[in-house]
Amino acid sequence: MDIAKDRNELILLPLQTLSFDEDDTEKSFDIDGRGLIHTIVMTVPNFTNVVTATLTVTNQDGVEIYNSTAKAKNATYSLTQLWDKVPIVGSNTVKVTLSGAAGGTGGDVTVSVYMI
Repeated sequence: MDIAKDRNELILLPLQTLSFDEDDTEKSFDIDGRGLIHTIVMTVPNFTNVVTATLTVTNQDGVEIYNSTAKAKNATYSLTQLWDKVPIVGSNTVKVTLSGAAGGTGGDVTVSVYMI
């Protein structure tokens, strides 16, 4: 299925909330279809522990095709102009990895993906 049949059409996929417990360090979700990632918006909460969050996209062959690099807690990041780098064909995994345990009561990282 084409995510966007008209390549000028921007599609916002459903917001993903990744709930991290105090000792979790990895959460992921899948994107299935065909298209290009235009923008990813990631919000990282103010976790108790000092940790960073890295967002990666892995293709259906298990190859990492995007890496956001480490992002600090308590901020929102707009990872824009990705369409030259992140083609989505088939099943792909979006993963957020924390540099350590979140601590306290954990928290939610939210991820919005815009496709063309």
